[in-house]
Amino acid sequence: KQDDAVILLGSDDLNDPIKGIKLAFDAVLKLVNSGLNIKVITFGRGSKKTGFQDKDYFITLGEIKDDNYLREIYSIADVFVLPSLQENYSNSLVESLACGTPVTGFNIGGNFELIRDGITGYIAKEITSESLSDVTQKVILKADKTSLREKCLNFSQNTHNSKLIGTKYLNLAKRFLS
Repeated sequence: KQDDAVILLGSDDLNDPIKGIKLAFDAVLKLVNSGLNIKVITFGRGSKKTGFQDKDYFITLGEIKDDNYLREIYSIADVFVLPSLQENYSNSLVESLACGTPVTGFNIGGNFELIRDGITGYIAKEITSESLSDVTQKVILKADKTSLREKCLNFSQNTHNSKLIGTKYLNLAKRFLS
């Protein structure tokens, strides 16, 4: 339905236990049981073997190799849920923000650098499905979703544009060579 909130879950390999997909599925069930109208889209290896295929709110896409298609998928989502239990600097997180999609996840690895509460999404206070469900619901129920999307885009453009990154690499190289 058009008024359903779209939750996106994706990874290179959803079968990898450190990706925390079990916590994300438990969080999704809490949202469904709370009465929220949602659709869940998954992508990546293993997304067709989630055990949720028979649920009418669940759409599995499998592996996506087309960058333009992936960009479209990120862009239609209301929130990208990143349930990783270990992560350095998630490509999926960077990609989601570049498409203007807020992210919820745990305070692990580099997530705290990119997930800014109320600006680019929300960090779960604990590594539990309840906490992940709470912050995901916060994004879904946010009144001004357009503003949140704009904040994500602005943050991404101000922190991950190629000119800025090129300048940082050039300065780093100069420091090493001097």
